[in-house]
Amino acid sequence: MTRVLLAGGGHTHLIAGPLLARRFGDSAHITLMASSEKLLYSGMMPGWLAGQYDFSDCAIDLRELARANGLQWTMATLVAVDFGARQAIDAQGGRHDYDLLSLNVGSANQPGLRAAGSSVVTLTAKPFAEFVDAWRCWLDRAPPQPRCFVVGGGAAGFELACALASLRASDGAMAGASVSLVTADSRLLARQSGMAGRLAEAFLYHQGVQIRHASRYVGVAGDQIRLMHQDDGEVSLGADLVLIATGAQAPDWLRACAAAQSIRLGDDGGIAVDAGMRSLSDERVFAVGDCASFVGQSVPRSGVHALRQGEPLAAALAQCLTRGPSAARVDPLARYTPQRRALALLNRCDGTAIADWGPLAWAGRAAWRWKERIDRDFIARFDMCPSYHRRSL
Repeated sequence: MTRVLLAGGGHTHLIAGPLLARRFGDSAHITLMASSEKLLYSGMMPGWLAGQYDFSDCAIDLRELARANGLQWTMATLVAVDFGARQAIDAQGGRHDYDLLSLNVGSANQPGLRAAGSSVVTLTAKPFAEFVDAWRCWLDRAPPQPRCFVVGGGAAGFELACALASLRASDGAMAGASVSLVTADSRLLARQSGMAGRLAEAFLYHQGVQIRHASRYVGVAGDQIRLMHQDDGEVSLGADLVLIATGAQAPDWLRACAAAQSIRLGDDGGIAVDAGMRSLSDERVFAVGDCASFVGQSVPRSGVHALRQGEPLAAALAQCLTRGPSAARVDPLARYTPQRRALALLNRCDGTAIADWGPLAWAGRAAWRWKERIDRDFIARFDMCPSYHRRSL
């Protein structure tokens, strides 16, 4: 039987895995491998951080998802791929054979420089599984009224800053915290509309969050965060916690393996793939989500696009299973075409949200209720009810 390894429990595999198993479960050996049984849904992560959700509200049980949909399940942390031998290698040295490999292993934020002996805690927002444990540890040992910085002026950085701002008004470990947001850009939400950026900045100012524009994060030293301002040069500020939500790249191990084995990488460090999500260097390897670099088209690294890649990925793998990898390469039918516009709903962690669509944006409780319904419906899809996946490829 053909061995299909879905490496990584990312959003794309949530959709593609059950679709593929429904059609080929009896004729192919399809395995979902992930480093954790629980996947924290990215759209609800800031709400969990702010205390709006319990972890169980926004986590998907990957083991049970696999069982309910006829996928084999393996819990292992991938650390290397031997592309020539067609083997994925886990952290314990285990080797997992494959005939077709799909990589959905996410990305990691770059932590910056850390001087020896620094007391500043730095947490990267990605990968989410590591962030969850690290955040819980931070709360257990946080100093009184901690000095907190969020690095990144995009959607993730904005939502994290909102979450911290809401927590400082609580009576928990973050009570009385100071919150600053650092961005290298001249405005927030540079990839969203100008209207959304203005709404975001006005809200953070109202919440008492200091915004430091045109400042590049360098690292931490002693009890300070180091920034490089485009006009004022290097600036050091007292800090206890730094949350990093910028500079995300495919995991270091994946980039190192690919470079060592002549697997082409994109300019942003992901596996270079065509519109069919297939590696340009290896016809048996696919990459999706944050660890993929689409050549010839711009695909933002976001949960919206990762989810939409699920059905075309399943179709592309189905072509390989029915026609063989080489034949499917010559005449590919499955392609991912990103939508020109995508709705963005950003949680302000106070019962309101910003909605952004094209050049338009608005904010309020209605936007939050809209986001809440979408997120809850998404989680409900995977509440061990396989009827959602009963679609044909």
